[in-house]
Amino acid sequence: MSHTTGPWTLETVKTQVGVCHKIGPFPGTCGREMGHACIYVDGIHSFPGPHGPKEEELLANARLMTAAPDLLAALQRCLAHFDNIRPVECDESPMAAQARRAIRKATGQ
Repeated sequence: MSHTTGPWTLETVKTQVGVCHKIGPFPGTCGREMGHACIYVDGIHSFPGPHGPKEEELLANARLMTAAPDLLAALQRCLAHFDNIRPVECDESPMAAQARRAIRKATGQ
């Protein structure tokens, strides 16, 4: 499974009843933009209050999603560097194991 390469951007746009945090853009065919992922902060698509995420949490989620391609690439580079400097006979460190789990989760492996 692959993902749309970054960089992704975050743009907050007004809707009729709130805002949408647009994450993307994701390219389509022939160089056309295919679309964005949207996190809606309004009375129709989100559930503010005790039973749903708050506006600040939704924006934080959008920021994290926007950074995801960069975070994955950085983690892969760090792990590759670690593998190059670590003696082969050493056991896997808990931090490296956590990094490998995160990469597998992000890449669907």
